[in-house]
Amino acid sequence: MKKHTAIALFSLLASTALAPAAFAADTATSPAAATASAPATKSEAPAKTSKAVEKQKDQVTQESSGLSTEKAKEYNDAMQAAIDSNNDLRAQIRKAHEEADAILVAEKFDKKAFLAKAAELNKLYDTTRGKMDETFASTMEKFSQEDRKILLKARNDRRRHSN
Repeated sequence: MKKHTAIALFSLLASTALAPAAFAADTATSPAAATASAPATKSEAPAKTSKAVEKQKDQVTQESSGLSTEKAKEYNDAMQAAIDSNNDLRAQIRKAHEEADAILVAEKFDKKAFLAKAAELNKLYDTTRGKMDETFASTMEKFSQEDRKILLKARNDRRRHSN
């Protein structure tokens, strides 16, 4: 199982395990009752930048701190544009998580539906990661070997400290 999938499914299970029993009962009895009594979903909230997106953008800025001002700006602009381009996909991911939550708290667990939703989440996560990888590779194509070494060291340092 891919790391991001495992994290997504763990988050999904953790958030569902903490769901109020009343919400679970409402969802199990009827979709209309669940809709009427369930709190507003995250996807219905006004659009704003999430903490995770801000953290990702901060990481990009930190990674580029060893580069020249010009190269750092080029790297930051490209990577932050890629992060922003994933907004629609992040909304789809939130919706898919909510749908998987509903499957988990239903009176009768539907394994086939849950696995289909997990596969959908995998595909969405792969797409977001692919966009980031493509942007990163296109940007690295323009950088010198020395600049790429600086970024590699910064990325590896961040990965070691974030675990």
